[in-house]
Amino acid sequence: MNGLRVVLVTQRFWPLAGREEKLLQWLAEGLDARGVQTTIVTSQWQSSWPEKYCLGNLPVVRLPQSELPVWGVLRHMAALSGWINDHLAEIDVVCVSGLDYTSFAALGSTLGAGLPTVLRAERNGPRGACRWQDQATFGWAVRSRCQSAEMIVAPCQAVVDELLTAGYAREKIRLLPNGVPIPQAADADAISEMRLTLAEISGICTSPGPAPLGVFVGKLENGQGLFDLLHAWATVVRHFPAAQLWLAGEGKQRPELEAVVEALGLAGKVFLPGVFDDATDLIAAADVVVHPAHHEGGSLALLEALAGGAACVATDVPGNRAAIRHEENGLLVPRGDVGALSRAICRILGDRPLASAMGLAGRGRAAREFPSETMIDAHLSLFHELAASRRAGAA
Repeated sequence: MNGLRVVLVTQRFWPLAGREEKLLQWLAEGLDARGVQTTIVTSQWQSSWPEKYCLGNLPVVRLPQSELPVWGVLRHMAALSGWINDHLAEIDVVCVSGLDYTSFAALGSTLGAGLPTVLRAERNGPRGACRWQDQATFGWAVRSRCQSAEMIVAPCQAVVDELLTAGYAREKIRLLPNGVPIPQAADADAISEMRLTLAEISGICTSPGPAPLGVFVGKLENGQGLFDLLHAWATVVRHFPAAQLWLAGEGKQRPELEAVVEALGLAGKVFLPGVFDDATDLIAAADVVVHPAHHEGGSLALLEALAGGAACVATDVPGNRAAIRHEENGLLVPRGDVGALSRAICRILGDRPLASAMGLAGRGRAAREFPSETMIDAHLSLFHELAASRRAGAA
């Protein structure tokens, strides 16, 4: 053990495993492997869930929560503040995912105790922290307190820019790009087996073999460009009649997306299989991974696609440009341009050598620039820096 004691706070965690929750898990596992005493504090969304459990070696604490909008938030804030107060002597650094009511509650306990607190601003755009603070009840108060944190971590420059515009101090913002594990490259036989396995598990894939497969991984929410993708896919299937599209994830737009699938005559061509706790096999089985978001910062799903060696088509927005070099390891198209999106997808599906070359280049770039090891080491360095500063101040 290196003596450092870190608490990672997130409202959602396993089994509610979205991409951001997976990142926190990778970070926690990496810190644990480096000898850091790491505890994850999250919400108990269902009363039947145990209050404490271990995910591998990681202790996870679930605090009371409720689905009721106002009462649930207040209950969780009070529980989090109380838990931190009870464990102040056992913590060196607190790191909170998001700049919302959870951060507000955590800072309410840590600021007075002089406990270093790091906030992670996960996204930019309509789903980002700054927009939430502009629109939420008492968002101005949350912003004011969040600005008092020792450090704000941003995964990409687009998030940095939004934080600066919102009044966060430049010296308190640290750009630490997201990272993902780099899986072993899959050969043709492994990919074929993955497709068959996925078909058996899902029970919905009717052509798991040579049929072209497109994949989106992420939340089915506003701003993801999914209606653009469905309209583009209607064109794709005219050129590749057997082609299938999987929208892997859950979200508020699922009913609307299902209605559009029916309206466009894409039943049997587009499937919504739900959330994949680990999308590695799904990505490896795909011929093209599509990320059509209108606004996004440091998308983990896109980085996972690169790491998995998939050919990628993404919208030309700042977060995607950070990962995709056009014509080298993927194709970028203007956001909202359905025609350009369908043409790019068809180009990938119709040119296997191009898709293979882009996938190889993407995997290489992910391994060089976005490995989870680099992200973990950068966070560990920051945590040590803040803990040392606190000890020096107390001396």
